[in-house]
Amino acid sequence: MELIELIKQAREVIIFSEGRETPLGEKERAAFDLILNDVFEGGYEMPALGVSLDALVKEATKTGTWIQFVFPRAYTHREMPFEALLTEIKEGFGGLEFMRMNNGKYAGRDYYYSLARGVSADKLYRFAAEYVGRK
Repeated sequence: MELIELIKQAREVIIFSEGRETPLGEKERAAFDLILNDVFEGGYEMPALGVSLDALVKEATKTGTWIQFVFPRAYTHREMPFEALLTEIKEGFGGLEFMRMNNGKYAGRDYYYSLARGVSADKLYRFAAEYVGRK
C-alpha cells in the first residue's frame, strides 16, 4: 500500500503549534482530509535521507507547526514499522518528510513525499494555523 493511502487511515490527527498539541475534531478532520487529498494529488514518494532521533524530534516540535498522524495499530511500509507519523509543515514546502514513531519513540529512517510540481504545503499550513488559532 502506498504511503499516502496509509496516512489517510490515521485514527487521529494532531496539530502541534509552538509546542501546543491540538487534536482535530470530527468536523475539522473531514475538512482536513479534503485539503490533504488536494495537496497530495499527483505527488510521489521518494527515498528519504533523514533519520530521526527521539529527543531531537520531540525538542523540535516545541517550535513551528507539525502534524502527527496516529494510527489504530502498527503498520509497516517499506519494511519500516510505525504507529504514528510526524511531519513539519511550512509555507512553500514542496514535500513532506514523515518521521516514524515506533514503540513510543521517533527513531530510524524517515519517509519523504514529494508534492506535484507547482504544489506546496501552503494549504495544510494555513489550515493548521487557522485551526490552532481558533482553539
